[in-house]
Amino acid sequence: SPNRVVVDLADTDASGVVPPKLGEHRLLSSVRAANQGDRAGTARVVVELKQMTALTVGRVSAREIAIDLVTAPLGRRVVVVDPGHGGRDPGAQYGDSLEKDLVLDIAKRLHARLIGDKVTALLTRSDDTFVSLSDRCRFADGAGADLFLSVHLNAAPRPNQASGTEVYYYTDDSLPFAIAVHEQLTSGLKLKDGGVRKRLLYVVHHTKMPAVLTETCYLNNDAEYKLATSPGFRQRAADAMFAAIKTYVEGPAASRPPGPDPGLPSKQTPPANTQVSTVTSKKEAD
Repeated sequence: SPNRVVVDLADTDASGVVPPKLGEHRLLSSVRAANQGDRAGTARVVVELKQMTALTVGRVSAREIAIDLVTAPLGRRVVVVDPGHGGRDPGAQYGDSLEKDLVLDIAKRLHARLIGDKVTALLTRSDDTFVSLSDRCRFADGAGADLFLSVHLNAAPRPNQASGTEVYYYTDDSLPFAIAVHEQLTSGLKLKDGGVRKRLLYVVHHTKMPAVLTETCYLNNDAEYKLATSPGFRQRAADAMFAAIKTYVEGPAASRPPGPDPGLPSKQTPPANTQVSTVTSKKEAD
């Protein structure tokens, strides 16, 4: 397996070693150790990774083995930012505003923050152009992207029927990224918490890297319409998304949205107030 690391440790006894409980670890799938039957005094440690990561394995004492993971800084990653809709597909419409225009502005603000942090950041569209869902996915896959973040605004069937921020994912590998985005958006924007939701949306299902789709707020909610049409709010949304990407890649201490420390928890399992569910109603244009 390309994501398996095998290390043999001389003068080490692995009898009675209990595999650690990893839970929803972002990088590790499993760790096991056993004595090599044909090599007396040698223990083999096998580390299964969710994604290839630099690591060191060493013996701390006669009964303790340490595994240190080395995560690459954000600047070495390729991030694709996907402003939803575009061109002949306006997305949600309310008042004088179109979703496609507002999410493009958020995406450009996020792109600028990533570029400022020396990240290879790419936009699936940089103007009012229609890009098919399949082309968005092919673009991200062809670029060798490490992360994919699709930016949207929501709309309910009737005005003022719903409100809040929602985060969507599909694959298990994308869940930790979705949780990071959810934590930063809900803390940074302070809107109703719509949770982390699993759904088979095209762009989060057909991409090969961790992929998340954000519904930042409801455009056809009067209060949130005023927010979405405010440049300051769109900057806060971009800042929160940037903080989520940085936190996911470099760890919870790496970044915080501008302003007072929101005191975010560092978790790779959903917080108690997070919905992880399969939903059945959402605008299909996403």
